[in-house]
Amino acid sequence: MVVCGVFLAAGAGYTVWGDYLPWKRAESANFGHGPGEIGAMGKVNTMYQESGAGVRINYPKGWKVRTVWGLKGWKPATDVVIFTPPENDAKVIVSRREVLGSLVDQADGMIKEKTSLGYVSEERQYISALEDITVLTFRIKLPDGTNRVKQSALAKNGDVLVIVDVDAADSEWENMLGIFWEMYKTLVII
Repeated sequence: MVVCGVFLAAGAGYTVWGDYLPWKRAESANFGHGPGEIGAMGKVNTMYQESGAGVRINYPKGWKVRTVWGLKGWKPATDVVIFTPPENDAKVIVSRREVLGSLVDQADGMIKEKTSLGYVSEERQYISALEDITVLTFRIKLPDGTNRVKQSALAKNGDVLVIVDVDAADSEWENMLGIFWEMYKTLVII
């Protein structure tokens, strides 16, 4: 009787373990990589690094880059870097500020703020790359009838919060999404 129990337990353990390992590999193979492939606009292969802004991030060659120091109207006034592709009106704004509280607190506050302004929030996503990043996506219908997608990738290191804000027309979103995610994965707070 005891021998049968031992064989039964060993067989069940072998079956569960044998099924679990391939499942775990398949589930975790692309963890943290985000959706989409890089579109026709090219690879994210040009590096922006500015010690004053405190960030390093890669972006596609040919995009315009503009740095604005001490932007007023942001609380507190902050330095921002604006990336714009040549073919459409999408833009990527990278900002850095000193904050208290956790990354979760910052994400919760942003969701509360955006939804109070009429944005529809989608499920949070996460990237585990050079920095741990929380990605929030919002959609809004503008008064002129057009739809916009705004996405914010938040990374925090100590008291420093870096936000990569993306704004694109809904019609361009799917084509640009892979590029945005590749940019997020290269983000480093310096």
